[in-house]
Amino acid sequence: MGRVLFGSPAQEAGLTGGCTIDDVNGIRIDHWSDLVGAIDSDDKSSEITFTDPSGQQRQMSLTARTLMEPLGIMMSALQFTEKHAITEAVVQGARQSWIWGGRIFLTLKALFSGDVHSKNLNGPVGIVDLGRKVSEVGLGNLFFLLALISINLGVFNLLPFPILDGGHIFFLTIEGIRGRPVPERIQQSVHMVAFLLLISLALFVTYNDLLRLR
Repeated sequence: MGRVLFGSPAQEAGLTGGCTIDDVNGIRIDHWSDLVGAIDSDDKSSEITFTDPSGQQRQMSLTARTLMEPLGIMMSALQFTEKHAITEAVVQGARQSWIWGGRIFLTLKALFSGDVHSKNLNGPVGIVDLGRKVSEVGLGNLFFLLALISINLGVFNLLPFPILDGGHIFFLTIEGIRGRPVPERIQQSVHMVAFLLLISLALFVTYNDLLRLR
């Protein structure tokens, strides 16, 4: 395992990065897909045998979640590069952009449902630190991270939240339906509240970043 998410079932049970999962419910785990297929995600407890970083084999019971990152663990794996012709690369790029762009909605849903803890959010400081670590692995990984950030910012900007472009589109949609714009005073008040919420969120995630980097 490469990383354990804060507040996840795995973290609460004491699992840490560097552990190796040997079997789940008696099913041997050789690949990441084996783990996904073996765990029970319908509020049932799974019996997990794993080897900790010191080499000691241990057992524990975990109850998975159903939305995202059921156990709250992330894999550590070798990477490879797959080359495509230009036309196929464009198709693959568009497909991956669609997939990764859609994940922001799953992440938001998981945050509001409590399946992902808010302390796992990265702010500007955390993103810079992540970029530094990724750049040490390779330039291609850094470009992928930059593309991923751009995609997420683009999708986030289109959310129907005031002061974002999506918020302006929302007000224009209301104007089109009503036949007249929303009163300026109401728009300014809504934008001010939204601005304060975004600033509060930025301060919160930056504080979390600083705590993780201490």
